Formats: sequence, structure tokens, C-alpha cells
Amino acid sequence: MILPRLGPPLSGALLVLCFPAFNRSGLAWLALVPLLVSLPRLSFRSAVLLSFLGGFVHHLGTLYWIYPTCRWGGTGAGVAGLALVSLAGVLALYWALFGAVASRLSAGGTLRPFLLAAAWVTVEYLRAHVGSGFPWLLLAHSQWDVPKHMPLAQIGGVYAVSFLVALFNTTLAAGVEIFLKKPRRWKPFAAGTLALVGLTATSVFLWRRTPADPGAVRVAVVQGNIDQYKKWDEAYVQEILDAYSRGTRAALGQKRDLVVWPETSVPGWYPNDGRVVDWVAGLAREGGIPLLVGAPTRGDGDYNAVFLISGNGETGGVYRKRHLVPFGEYVPFRAVLGRLFSVLNALGTFDAGASAEPLPGPAPLGVSICFEGLFPALSRESVRAGAAILVNVTNDGWYRDTAAPEQHLAATVFRAVENGRWLVRAANTGISAFVSPRGEIVGRTPLLAPAVLDGAVAPLTHRTPYARWGDLFAVACALSTLAALGIGFARVKANPS
Repeated sequence: MILPRLGPPLSGALLVLCFPAFNRSGLAWLALVPLLVSLPRLSFRSAVLLSFLGGFVHHLGTLYWIYPTCRWGGTGAGVAGLALVSLAGVLALYWALFGAVASRLSAGGTLRPFLLAAAWVTVEYLRAHVGSGFPWLLLAHSQWDVPKHMPLAQIGGVYAVSFLVALFNTTLAAGVEIFLKKPRRWKPFAAGTLALVGLTATSVFLWRRTPADPGAVRVAVVQGNIDQYKKWDEAYVQEILDAYSRGTRAALGQKRDLVVWPETSVPGWYPNDGRVVDWVAGLAREGGIPLLVGAPTRGDGDYNAVFLISGNGETGGVYRKRHLVPFGEYVPFRAVLGRLFSVLNALGTFDAGASAEPLPGPAPLGVSICFEGLFPALSRESVRAGAAILVNVTNDGWYRDTAAPEQHLAATVFRAVENGRWLVRAANTGISAFVSPRGEIVGRTPLLAPAVLDGAVAPLTHRTPYARWGDLFAVACALSTLAALGIGFARVKANPS
């Protein structure tokens, strides 16, 4: 029983290599096989515990940046380590859930590869929605730098790509079972193979028909590269003003239709601080070009926001962040947790915005801020409200030169493919980028360097199947999983022997 017990942690370790910083995307097509082959050979209890271990290995390896990020913020080594271990442990519970479900789907016959792939998608969908949700590094995200593997996201969102990768693994595992079991069962392997051929053909068809040529909206992204720990220090305000003034004037020197700044790039509350209002308005008037500017704002509440400043220096619209980061922008259950952990009372809190309405730039702009780029539904809501171009602004300066900024970008790329829209990404310290509707990164900046990134994007108005139907595919996977479990329990009850 030693080899089956090694399967789940081996899968966890292999999946670490599939994501940034390693980006061995090809490994994702077989990384789950050790887990899948091991589960039928383990007791239910062992399957759950060892799947948890596999998930813990995976998340510990991919989220390692939690530790240095906490340390840079002044957190002690013990608390930083506890934060990493706790988050990895919580997320590993979803692997444990998959192990439990997969063990109960030990039968399934010809449909087994499909049911296991659907179960994996179901668990990912739960992870994206339970509590605040944390859809960081879904299986599909391993393919972020291989655009030809992404087109199914136009139909079923990121979860359809996860299903494709998972189905390849479950079919491959079914092939391994042919050589390990007697009598040999070919039907699951054959059915999975035929489905993969069909899905691959669909993906190729979608890839070829998706427009990729840039259009007439010329955009410049200004990456200020402001150290996170200077952003709210009054001593560095002039340094920040100078950095964005230089970058913006460099962009204004070329003919541009829009200049985009990152999240909270303004060193003050907007429009509450007259000094920064005059500065931003002056830059906009200087070039006669609209600016899209990230800034905190205070009014009927405190919001993390993005303002559109017209070429004449006036505010043309504001977007307020809708999905906040727990313990970063608000404290969940503050009344209770604040009593238990007094340090939480020192954390600030923002309010959540409600509107997905695009901002009226040179084309309707569907804006998302930082963490929101992880959630497919938010960008979809903007597109359904009329967005012709997607814009994601972020501040990944917290993570410095770890893998986290590229991991964040990997998730955001899928918003472009899902909705058939160009996506402009502006990051404080990187990675800023332009992403085509095909998922191609046609321009990007380095980390930790000031930069002005130029690109041309096409305003698009068509709606993809995903924009129309949303996460219907993921819901169908969840219902299929529940139905399969229900049928399995009914059979056990009817035949207890």
C-alpha cells in the first residue's frame, strides 16, 4: 500500500510545477493521474486524508509567497508561517472533498472519467463561491500561457478548460487501469478518448474563428513601480507624483485615446484631497486625453475606486470595487473576531460598490480592481452591461518579486477569453499587459520596473456563449456529481452486502 499512499502528494507536487513561477503547463495533463490511480486502492478514510495531504503540498508550494509578504509587512515569523500553513490547510480541504467524492464514485463504468472530471470542476466551483471565494490557481490556469488550450472558456468559462484538463487526466488514469486490472475495461478509456477528440476539435474551431487583430483604441498603461510600503507615507508623496507625471507625459507625447493608471495610484483620497485632484486634472488637460485613475474615495462610505478623468480634467465616471479582499479591505465578522483577536480592530475597512456599469471612455470600459479579476461573474456582468473593453487595475506591490504577480495575471487572462474582449491590465509594480480575446498576451511589462506600455485594442460588442449563459457548465457539473452520488448511495442501500 506504499505506492497508492504516495499518489496524492505526488500529484500535489507535480501541480506546483504547472503554475508560475515554473510554468510547466504540459505537466498539468498528467499531474492528477497518481492521485486518480491511487484513490480506488485506498480506504475511504485514507483517500480523504491523503487527498488532503496532496492539496496541502500543492497549496504550500504555490502560495509560498504568503510568508515573505507577511514578513515584509512587519509580521513576525511565527504568525507569517501560521498564515501560510492555515491558508494551505483550508484550501486542502477541497482536495479532501474531491477524494471523498471520487471514492464514492468508485464505480461509474463508462462514465467514470466524465464523472471524476465533473467532480473536480464542482470542487473548484465551490472554492470560488464558499465564503468570499478564492479561485486562485484553478486547474485551467495552468494553461494561461498556452492560448490554444483556452477557447472552450468562451462556452463554459474557465471551468470548461479545467474540465478539459481534468478529463485528459481521468481518461489517462482509465488507460493505466487497463494494465493494472483484470478483467480489463476499455470502455471508460475509449469514451474519454472520443470526448477529448471532440472537445479538442471544438477548441481548434473556436480558436480559428476568434478575432485577434487589434483595433483603433490606442491605450497607454503607466506602471509607476511605487514600493508598497511608500504608498501611504507622506514623505514619499512627491516621489509618487513625479513618477506618474513622468510616465503620463511620456504617454501623452504619442497619440493615445486613453491612459490607464493602476489601483490606488493616487497618493490621497479622490476627490476629497484637492491637491491630488488638481494634479490629476492638470495632467489630463495637458494632453487632452482621458485618464483612468485608481484611487480611494470617501463619501457615503469608503471605497476602492477607479475614476475616469476626461481630457478637460473633469470626472466622467467612477467605478467602486464590488468584491473586497477579506482581512485586506474588510474584516468578516468583525464584531466577533475583533473580540478574539484585537489586532484585527486595527485593520481598515472599505465598503463594497454595487454597480457593474461601464465607464464611458473612448469605448465602454468594464473595470475590475485587483482581486476582482479572479471572479468570472464580475467581468461577465460588466460585458452584459455593455462593456466593449475590459480593464483590470491592480497593485501587486505587496508581493515584490515572488510568483504571486504572475499567478494573478494567469487568472485574469481568462476574463478576456470568456467574454471575447480585449483586456487592458495596469499593475503598480507589474505585471501590466494587453490580452487579446484569444488569450494571447500581446504586450507585458517586467516586474519591479517603471514602464509605459503601449497597445491598440478593439472595442467588441458580440456576446460569447459564456457571456450569455454564465457558469451554467459548472452548475451542470455540480448537478451531475450530486446525481451520481445519489445513484451510488441508492445502490448501496438497495444492496447492502
